[in-house]
Amino acid sequence: MTGNEDTLKALRAALEVSPDNLPLRQHFAEILLGLGRFEEAETEYRSALSLLPDNQQLKLGLARAFSQQGKNAQAIVVVEDLLRMSASPPFTLCSFAAKHQCHCHSSFNQIYCRT
Repeated sequence: MTGNEDTLKALRAALEVSPDNLPLRQHFAEILLGLGRFEEAETEYRSALSLLPDNQQLKLGLARAFSQQGKNAQAIVVVEDLLRMSASPPFTLCSFAAKHQCHCHSSFNQIYCRT
């Protein structure tokens, strides 16, 4: 087993013991995302959001997972939700678009990121 697989196995075991541990679940989702395991990351972000539905970091992570899977419409819906929640919505939205430009629909930038 690789170091990454060992880490994932340990985190899964910890989540079995403490399934409502939000920081642990978020950390697990972020590691999955970083390893390119986007579908699994999406599942973990969804689970975490079931515990804390209005968490902006979790929503942004879910949007990133969607984007990396080519689920652009879903990513945009989540980011638009962030737009409604955020104290500085254009920054949140345009920051996401800049980071994931190759995965987002071109109209996304045209609509939300006008200079």
